[in-house]
Amino acid sequence: QRVADCLATADYAIQRFQAAGIHAWRHRNSNTVVFPRPGAEVLARWQIAPSHDIAHLITMPHVTRAMIDAVAASLNPSKEPSR
Repeated sequence: QRVADCLATADYAIQRFQAAGIHAWRHRNSNTVVFPRPGAEVLARWQIAPSHDIAHLITMPHVTRAMIDAVAASLNPSKEPSR
């Protein structure tokens, strides 16, 4: 059930990021969500792991949908994500 919850959170993250205008993706059966590298302030605030022009977050059991919503909002503060 934990794995299923983590994968569902990853899917939710992709949906929320895309609703905020941010291209995000993951490999099948992966809880790692990849998206374009954000600015330094966002990286520091959320401790997001960057690599060149991309970054990623891992939807572990402690990662909540509220956290995903907050990250999505900080990635594109000018666009309020829709539900």
